Amino acid sequence: MTDTFTLLTTLPHYSEMGMFANPKLAPAWEATHGRRFSTEDLLATAGELMDSASVNDGAEWGEATARCQAGFLLNVVDLRTRAK
Repeated sequence: MTDTFTLLTTLPHYSEMGMFANPKLAPAWEATHGRRFSTEDLLATAGELMDSASVNDGAEWGEATARCQAGFLLNVVDLRTRAK
């Protein structure tokens, strides 16, 4: 299992993420940092982030950041599965 903090610190800033930016950012992140983390770790971390976002419902900044990061990680997982 990976250190979630280490994984999160390698992600692009949440303000750079988004539906249209993630497909462009994911390959660069994968090449630079992604090899250090298994697909299972990415999925687990994305799940934790989504759980955190739903617990913090109403705390807009934290919820939005967690959802952006989870979406980014799921985009990387999708990139990996399409590459196989």
